[in-house]
Amino acid sequence: MSKSTWLFLGSLVCALLPLRAAEAQTVGRASAAALVSARAKENAMREAQGPQSVTLTADEMASLVLANLDQNARKSLDSIRVRLLPGRLALEAMIVTSQIGTDILGPMSYMLDPLEPLTVAGPARASRAGLVTWQPDSVVIRSFAFPQAAIPRLVSRLTGSQDGTVPIAVPPSVRQIFITPSGVTFSRRAG
Repeated sequence: MSKSTWLFLGSLVCALLPLRAAEAQTVGRASAAALVSARAKENAMREAQGPQSVTLTADEMASLVLANLDQNARKSLDSIRVRLLPGRLALEAMIVTSQIGTDILGPMSYMLDPLEPLTVAGPARASRAGLVTWQPDSVVIRSFAFPQAAIPRLVSRLTGSQDGTVPIAVPPSVRQIFITPSGVTFSRRAG
């Protein structure tokens, strides 16, 4: 290969390396170790003299989300990941389409495979002491985007919630949540 080809390939590799690092920061996978770490940070927030804020990594947030899913959601979802976006959480998983039901999917249910990629995204906010509420406003199965009106029913079917939101238990001292691609910060200060 010529010197210019090597220079081009070297430049390409250098340009792509930050993209891989950014994805590693923004995509979290649940693990037992990450859940222990997230719980330790939450416990620190429970203490009266604890920190004013704690920041969870993407893995820690994915572990909290998974820990808060009910049994129905755990049966319906596989290979769960959480992507951190500015002000939003996105859950990415493989969904067992038979768990949704044809009453929600309609004719689309005949076009889907038994396992399909799912992305559910939306903002999260501290709704009251001890509770963060994640409200999905975007649901995509394979490449089919669900209409806004159908999202609360689908989320309720998957999670067992009554109102189409996903509750995430947090320490009662948490008054505000900030989501950035590099982490999720729980703060004692009200917004």
